[in-house]
Amino acid sequence: MGYKSFYCLLLLLTGNVSLRAQGIDDISPMAIYNIGLVGCDSIGVNVLKTFISTGEARCVAVFDEKTTLAESTEREITSIQDKAPLLYNDYCKMLDRRDLDIVLIAVSKEEQDKFFLKACEYDKNIYIEISQCLSPEEIQPLVDATHRMSGVVQVGRSSLGVNNMIARIKDFLSFLSGLKDKTSYPIETAVCLE
Repeated sequence: MGYKSFYCLLLLLTGNVSLRAQGIDDISPMAIYNIGLVGCDSIGVNVLKTFISTGEARCVAVFDEKTTLAESTEREITSIQDKAPLLYNDYCKMLDRRDLDIVLIAVSKEEQDKFFLKACEYDKNIYIEISQCLSPEEIQPLVDATHRMSGVVQVGRSSLGVNNMIARIKDFLSFLSGLKDKTSYPIETAVCLE
C-alpha cells in the first residue's frame, strides 16, 4: 500500500470516528423518520406500531405523564425495533432533540391542544390522532399555530379503522419523502360543520 492510499484510509477512518463522536449517527438517514410518541395508551401505541411497520420510521422518544405507561410502551417498542427509545419526563426536552422528525400526539381531547401547540413552537412535523371532530372554535388556535411553522401536520383518526389509519400514515410519509405534493388530512379537516 502506497503512502497516499494509507493517508486516504487514515483520513476516512478519522472522519468516521469524529462524526460518531459528535453524534452525527443519530441523525435520521434518508427515508427513516425518527418519531417521538406523546401519549402511551393503546391508540398511541397502535398508531406508532403502524408507523414502524412501514419500514420508514422508528421510535426514538416516548413521553407520557404516567411513567408506568411510558415504561411499558418503551419495553413493547424495543421488542419490535433494534434500539430502545428514550423515555422523557419533560416534553420540551424531547422536543429539543434535533433528530426528532415527527411528533406523534395521541392524548385526550383535553390535553391535545397543549402538546400540539408546543410541538408547533418547536417547528416539528406532527401526526395528531384525533378521535372526534372539533368545532370551528376549538380548531382555530391549532390552525393558527400551523401558519407560524414550517412543519407538516397530518390528522389521524384510528377510530375510523385500521385501513384508514394505514392510508393516512403512508400519505404523511409520502409527503415528507417528497413523493406527494400534499397530505390528505391537514389539521383543518378536524373541524365539524353543523
